[in-house]
Amino acid sequence: MGPLFYIILPATFVGLAIPFVIPISLRFDSTQRFFGVRWMGISFTKILARKRLKPPKEVPVIREKIGKPKEKPEKKKREKIRAGGELLLKERELTFELLQKGYRSILDLVRSVSIRELEGSFSTSDPMWNGVLAGMLTHIHVKNVNLSANFQNVNYVRGSLQVRPYRLVKIAAGLLIHLPCRKIIKTLLSIRSSSERRNHRGKCA
Repeated sequence: MGPLFYIILPATFVGLAIPFVIPISLRFDSTQRFFGVRWMGISFTKILARKRLKPPKEVPVIREKIGKPKEKPEKKKREKIRAGGELLLKERELTFELLQKGYRSILDLVRSVSIRELEGSFSTSDPMWNGVLAGMLTHIHVKNVNLSANFQNVNYVRGSLQVRPYRLVKIAAGLLIHLPCRKIIKTLLSIRSSSERRNHRGKCA
């Protein structure tokens, strides 16, 4: 190996590592319904449009057809959700384990975010709860965070956050490594087979 190899190898490593070190900047403003992302000089902005009420469409006349009525997609979807819920209740150990790991990952994600600026004001329809909210928010002492309560029924939040990609990769990798993949696959297969059995019984009936 010549001396050129010892120059190219570190340079390649540094070049691959730079994108994971440069922070991702997030900006948002609920008053303007604005959301923006900036990373490595590339910017993406999105202004969310307000939903407009559309006039009701005319309901077409549907002629009755002779024969066995088809099963509605909504009914099939409800049956799948019901089967999945029943199985998750049976697999309580797996459910609690996934919730615990998800909670820890969310905490790690929150800790990895650098708050550059965060401002918000919140209000409820009840003055009593506004007073309680004001008391709670006054005890939040975090750098670059300014949260308050108001009695004008105004709610908004704006701010700027930063997070480094390597932290996101670390959190995602840690979550995937510690996931009980075998239990998850077994549960998904059980949900699928349970749904198929329900559909088969429905067709036979």
